[in-house]
Amino acid sequence: MRYLAANGLAAAALLAVLAFSAPAEASRRQLITLYMVQSGTLRQTTNEGTLNSVNTPLGYTLCMQKMSQMNISAFTGTFDLDTGKVIYDLNDFDESFVANFLYDVYRFATSIFLVGRENGMSDTNIYTCVRSFVNFYCDRVKDIANGVISDSFVWSSSNAYGRIDNLIIDAETNESRKKMLDKWTVINATTSTRKFMSNAVNPDLDAVNTTERSAIIAAMPAYYTNTITSTSFTNKAAYFKVLDVAKRLNAGTGSLGTPRYYVLVDGASTGTSDDRILDVKLQGKPTVYAYLSSTAKAAVDNAVANNAERAVKAYKKLINQADNHLGWMTFLSGNYSVRERSPFKASLDTAGVDLSSLTNLAEQWGVMLAGAHARSDGGSFGTPTSFETVVKNLVAGNQDLFKTEVADFAQRYANQVNEDFSIFRTSLAAGKLCI
Repeated sequence: MRYLAANGLAAAALLAVLAFSAPAEASRRQLITLYMVQSGTLRQTTNEGTLNSVNTPLGYTLCMQKMSQMNISAFTGTFDLDTGKVIYDLNDFDESFVANFLYDVYRFATSIFLVGRENGMSDTNIYTCVRSFVNFYCDRVKDIANGVISDSFVWSSSNAYGRIDNLIIDAETNESRKKMLDKWTVINATTSTRKFMSNAVNPDLDAVNTTERSAIIAAMPAYYTNTITSTSFTNKAAYFKVLDVAKRLNAGTGSLGTPRYYVLVDGASTGTSDDRILDVKLQGKPTVYAYLSSTAKAAVDNAVANNAERAVKAYKKLINQADNHLGWMTFLSGNYSVRERSPFKASLDTAGVDLSSLTNLAEQWGVMLAGAHARSDGGSFGTPTSFETVVKNLVAGNQDLFKTEVADFAQRYANQVNEDFSIFRTSLAAGKLCI
């Protein structure tokens, strides 16, 4: 979850990640009472105040403050499941924890407004798209609650439509493990094994020093022995034999500049065709952590061993058949999440969307978010036993009102984001930001 936005497209979409890890009883109570006790207007005002409470004037005081950015392209995309199936789904869980589901819905809707405005759409048309997003979200939650469809549903080339369908098909057709490996590695003529390219060849990579290399290699056994829950690896030591390590540069959106490494491992065979690249990323507190109450902070901290485990647990909760390489490791006083770099990784391009194409996207995003929310319950970490049943009952007879409430909120919050971005650019031009 991300609260502070660093640019106009960056603000809004706080994905399903929120439905996974924080204030136990408080979260459970808030989920219900927010609808039962407060009127729609008061509910909007309360949540809007909470979201805006993290905004501070931009200036020199921000030099030590992390600013997160979020947009649809940054936290959704294509990748392959552990079954090899290529899907489009949520793929960024760095700042996940349990909270009210409304924040996900509100901020995702705000992101739709920002995308539409970036493409010159009228607010009237964007408003219609947001209502479609909410409608498909609610309908999917109800279908899951009623047993009409499983929460394991995912968007693939067999059921997606519009731009998402095209994105998945393009990834399936044009991407491959060999293509990915050839982009990042070269085969050593002497040893016939792969190693990462130098910075001179690939500017998104750089060499690690001896200390970093040794620390990462030493941390590998604990990672694959203690933190991977998948039973699909028959010989972990050989599979995870480290062939090379490199720094990953120029990666991320809100996390740009966060320490990150690529680790090349041998895979299932000693050949070069099935080598795997592990994405090893430093994890810190969620951006919103500083604004939580002491009780909420304790709930976030007590649910997991560290922040890397928090991000990994969220990934596993929210995604069906998630990457079986998911785990975490500790080295050089930092906690790092670990996942495989998917050969089918691709981001959605929202340039040029219009009423028709953005409506299609909004519908599929609503279904996607509902499925992730429904998967993330079970009563653990303060989540409801059955999220879909709770929300189905909350919106019963009020779905049209809920669509209007979300669209109204998203429009106002998009206005705030645009204003914040204007201030940001002015402050940056005046030299009042540390970059």
